[in-house]
Amino acid sequence: MLNDSKRNLAFKKAIQYWIRKEGKVEVMDIGSGTGLLSLYAANVASVKNIYAVEYSSTMSEVCEKVLKENLRGKLVQLIRKHSMDLVVGEDIKSKPSLIISETLDSGVFGEGILDTLIHAKQELLDVNGKIVPWKVVVHVAGFKSKSVATSQILVGETFKEYIFLSLIHISEPTRQAEI
Repeated sequence: MLNDSKRNLAFKKAIQYWIRKEGKVEVMDIGSGTGLLSLYAANVASVKNIYAVEYSSTMSEVCEKVLKENLRGKLVQLIRKHSMDLVVGEDIKSKPSLIISETLDSGVFGEGILDTLIHAKQELLDVNGKIVPWKVVVHVAGFKSKSVATSQILVGETFKEYIFLSLIHISEPTRQAEI
């Protein structure tokens, strides 16, 4: 993500838009990694509180250093836990009104974003809260790779229940013959 300036800008605009639109909001950055999305949120004056949630001990150490270096006293609470293990009232004061997450890999579903955001919506998000990203557009191109086929399994119970493919049309662009 750090090298993808277009995606970073899109996240920054969306995060800052919702914070400004909703006013004093609590934000939860799930899978905060380096803390980039938390930094975007912290730079909006009307943000009330930010929870940076990171399960990986290595990445939470990186996140802590990045936040200390860049925020200079602004409060972001780093929670070293998996988001699915969070308890409202214990780990966090109340349900946030904005959840942000960049738990996407190049195939979208590899980092468990569906399970993470479904759980977050059901258990962590305020009833009128928002999630960024709220949609993902996937472009598909057919190819054959034994390595990818055996290591990237996308079909699971969550996938079958929450992903509907009835409106998807897959086509291949016409190729011009080489001269």
